Amino acid sequence: MKVQHKKKKSQNPGIKESLLTPRFYTTDFDEMEQLFNTEINKNLNMGEFEALLQEFKTDFNQTHFVRNKEFKEAADKMQGPLRGIFVEFWRGL
Repeated sequence: MKVQHKKKKSQNPGIKESLLTPRFYTTDFDEMEQLFNTEINKNLNMGEFEALLQEFKTDFNQTHFVRNKEFKEAADKMQGPLRGIFVEFWRGL
């Protein structure tokens, strides 16, 4: 069974897409169900699927961002609610 991919229309048709246009991605749970449910997608390669899940768990972006001495010093100087937001953000990466 071949899964059909539908291109979604923009919520704001006045926005023109370019390389500089920010993109905000959301999860299409219906499409995920079509792709990764073995009852629906009989040809799902479980080996590839498990490899994909492992790649998500590995999170290669952990080493992508520079966190040097200057970064730590600047972070240590933050106080109050701003520091809380900063710490919460970096823990999520």
